[in-house]
Amino acid sequence: MSATPAAARVDVETVLLCDVLADGTVAGLALVEPVYDTSSGARVGTRIVNPTTGAPYTPTGTLGVCGPQSDQCARQISTRTRCDDTNADGTGDVTYVEVWALDPCDGGAPQLLGTYRDGDFAQPYTPTAPADCPDATADTPVVLGTVCYDAGGGATRTAAVLKCAACGDPAVSYLDAETGATLTAPAIVPCPAAADRSTQLLCDVQADGSSVPFLRTFTSDGTTTTTADALLDGVTAYTPTGTVGACLPVSDCASPTTPTATVGLCLADGTPIAVTVVRDCTGAVTSEGWINLTTGAFSAGAPPAGTLACGDSRSIQVSGTFCDVDAAGNVVGLVLIEYSYDASGAIASVRLVDATTGTTYTPQGTVSVCPDGVDQPEQDLVQLCDTAADGTVTPFVRDFRRDENGAVVGFSDYTLAGAAYTPSGTVGVCDASAEEIDHLQQVLCDTAADGTVTQFLRHWTVDNTTGAVTAAGDTALDGTTAYTPTGTVGACQSCTRQIVERCGCDDTDGDGLGDATYTELWAVDPCGGAAPELLGTYLDGDLTKPYTPTAPVECTTADVLPAPLSTGVRNVTGTTAQDIAAAFPSLQSVTLSVLSGSVLATMSDGTNVTIPTGMTMTWSVAQDSDTALAAAEFAGATAAANYLLNWTWK
Repeated sequence: MSATPAAARVDVETVLLCDVLADGTVAGLALVEPVYDTSSGARVGTRIVNPTTGAPYTPTGTLGVCGPQSDQCARQISTRTRCDDTNADGTGDVTYVEVWALDPCDGGAPQLLGTYRDGDFAQPYTPTAPADCPDATADTPVVLGTVCYDAGGGATRTAAVLKCAACGDPAVSYLDAETGATLTAPAIVPCPAAADRSTQLLCDVQADGSSVPFLRTFTSDGTTTTTADALLDGVTAYTPTGTVGACLPVSDCASPTTPTATVGLCLADGTPIAVTVVRDCTGAVTSEGWINLTTGAFSAGAPPAGTLACGDSRSIQVSGTFCDVDAAGNVVGLVLIEYSYDASGAIASVRLVDATTGTTYTPQGTVSVCPDGVDQPEQDLVQLCDTAADGTVTPFVRDFRRDENGAVVGFSDYTLAGAAYTPSGTVGVCDASAEEIDHLQQVLCDTAADGTVTQFLRHWTVDNTTGAVTAAGDTALDGTTAYTPTGTVGACQSCTRQIVERCGCDDTDGDGLGDATYTELWAVDPCGGAAPELLGTYLDGDLTKPYTPTAPVECTTADVLPAPLSTGVRNVTGTTAQDIAAAFPSLQSVTLSVLSGSVLATMSDGTNVTIPTGMTMTWSVAQDSDTALAAAEFAGATAAANYLLNWTWK
């Protein structure tokens, strides 16, 4: 009877570093993640990723601490999640994040740098009635670290790098550590060296032989050194009047015990420690305990078993390369043997490692010394296509494995994303011609002499290699029925009817109050002034559930679950920006219809996109957990541009 061993658990720490080139410029930021086994404490690997995208990052220069290591008194950034009671019901209904600057050395009061809506540092927020947060709160951004950036005019300032780890958004934000201002794509530069400070106890010896002890602080910027004298309180300035020198002991054993610390030791997981010992007046040495140099915590007694000199390779060693030889004598894999040692130096465990991937290796044959001239089996990658019986084509990657003589000994199939794949149809070379053409289509209008307008689709086939149009044709809006224009063909004027939603309530039990909510869909003519037309009613806004109200009544607050949507429409001409998201913070959807000219649309990514005449586009929240559209701004590209905006908000 056997039991399956539990999967090893690992612990990941993160360190934000700068990738510094040889000329001193910062090429980028890297998030270094050392991975440790939580049971043994052994370091099992290291990941280096881009802190913005999470993708693997390859340094082009030298990784180092972004901030100066000697500046331990630099202000630190901390975040705190709060809630605002905007409807005065005693419970916070809007979540915001406070960003504080803390002074770790001089004891200055914490400084509030700013408050931001839902942890989005692009949305400053001013709370009106801070209150306790309910259990479900927005994710709090975390501080990845600090970097220095070019503030202009030769000045260098410090910025905090923050990220909402659980929001699903890979972007990071930068805040100035002193002002709390949000920075947009700051130029990261190496931090200037911090001033080096040290303090020494000296004595001012007077003419009568008496002495006054005082503190002298030395400050060096690497070029010059300045001094400042103060009394033992460290605050009151002091001016020596006698001869300054080292203070002499007042007795043969002025200090009964003199503590010292030895460094250069590390725990089994690599954490540096210092062992403290005490030497008394007789010279006897006793051990007190040890200090964790990472956290500053002191522990009495001897250091834990397994403590080694930092950098000592006794904990884990890897042998040379061995071969996995099958029964036929073929080499099917290269193997490393990894030995782990305990605190006494004895072998604690042995692990086989795949020499190519670094993962644990399972032998297929016998692991032994490699035959002469054996190298890692070669593998060739080729993209193929799996064609199903219904004509569906699925591209995948086939990885051919070769022996030392170049013969193919096997292969493995993977999806284009790297997952294992099993073909189910006919495997062959992909048809490259399918990638050399592109199909385009556009809705156009056929205007007859009497003014009748007929919409149709015009199709083009474009050769992607040459850019030439190889075919064209017209169909009805169903995309299949052939169509022949009879009038003037041009871009359609966007006077098409707009769809507007209205929430209604139905009194089904005759008590005068609505107990069923439904949605009315109305068609509104923005140009001709025709009366709105009711297209249909649907239960709870579900367009798959038509509903016929029996006794429509006015909705009360309790009837509408969770709340009715307000709507707005605007006919705009000219280049004045229309920031709908800023005007309506709870914006749920917005529809743009370009009547003439072109319109610049700017959404959350910050880049404006030109929308041409005849186009209608809609942006809306995707799911119930979404609160509102973060950005939606529109402006005509020219003074003659004319467009319609139709939006909903809560």
